[in-house]
Order: sequence, then structure tokens, then C-alpha cells
Amino acid sequence: MNHDQDATPAANTARNTPVKFDRYIGPRALAERIERSEKTLRNWRSEGNGPPWYKREGVIMYDLDEVTNWLTERGHAG
Repeated sequence: MNHDQDATPAANTARNTPVKFDRYIGPRALAERIERSEKTLRNWRSEGNGPPWYKREGVIMYDLDEVTNWLTERGHAG
């Protein structure tokens, strides 16, 4: 799932609600956490098969809660 359109974390929160930026990580950190390569993540993004991701100003980020849900739906421990 590509969330490329207006994908700022703040766009998904109520006005004046603090945004927890620490829950977003980049491809390298995610690859390490789930023991996959960055290339695998890149392939998943292009195929639409991987966890939800956001792209803002050329920076790709993953929401840890959404990644955890994605893994859980596929029967993987978080």
C-alpha cells in the first residue's frame, strides 16, 4: 500500500495532537528489524506486496504499528 499522497504523519492526526515521530522508521531500520534486505523492501514496495509505507519529499518511512499489524496478519511474530 503506497501512501504517497499527503503522507505526512500529521495529516493522519487530529489538529493539535502531538505526532509520535519515533514510531516511524526508514527502510534500513525496518530491514534490520524484520531480517530482510533493503532490496526486498524495495521490491515489495514496487510490487505492492509489503507493509504500508509513506513517502514524503523523497523519504520513505514505515509506521511501526502498521508494520506490526501487517506482520500479524501474515502469521509472523512482531
